[in-house]
Amino acid sequence: TTDILFSDNYPLTHWEPIRLVSSVQREVMSAAAPNPVIHVYENCWQEEEGRGINRAKTAGELRRLMYYALGDGARGLVGWWNVSSGEGKRKYHATREFPDQWSAQADVYQEAGFVEPLLAIAYPARLRVTAAPELHGAPLLAGPRAMLVVLVNERLDYSGDHSLSTPARDVVVTVEPPPWLVPEAVYRVVPGGVEPLEFADTPEGLRIQ
Repeated sequence: TTDILFSDNYPLTHWEPIRLVSSVQREVMSAAAPNPVIHVYENCWQEEEGRGINRAKTAGELRRLMYYALGDGARGLVGWWNVSSGEGKRKYHATREFPDQWSAQADVYQEAGFVEPLLAIAYPARLRVTAAPELHGAPLLAGPRAMLVVLVNERLDYSGDHSLSTPARDVVVTVEPPPWLVPEAVYRVVPGGVEPLEFADTPEGLRIQ
């Protein structure tokens, strides 16, 4: 038996889409249930092997790698830096050489911390989430009176030497809550905390602006 399972999934190393993290996380969750799964997100590259996207991951790529996993039930995130590239090779100092990536990881941990009590009990749910085509929506139930929805912007063009993300603007999300959950308030996580959002209960579900 397993008390805690680690999901170690590196799609960019193998030229796979970042969204692969989502499906792999769901599969590991199913295999490990009811025990928790910790996700080890990709933040390394193999210069001497020349595999996949052979460069440091960008801040936007790291956020996506981390949030896909949280949206599909990861109870924790672990990342490590490839600080050297083999014996006698160049060594990297992440905080000095990649400050944007380092800050992006710290931001995700801080943002997750604002809803940590909910994430600690959250589990993926088969509920409908409708948003713009470029958004991946992952609903999680967090006890009988709350739910979380993790949205990931999939408008990302990347290759071995570049990464370009297009922001999603004026987003409207429709969420199908379970029948026993009566919405009283909706919040979104922002830098520094949470802020309320406008919402309306419609026949199609909870419409969030």
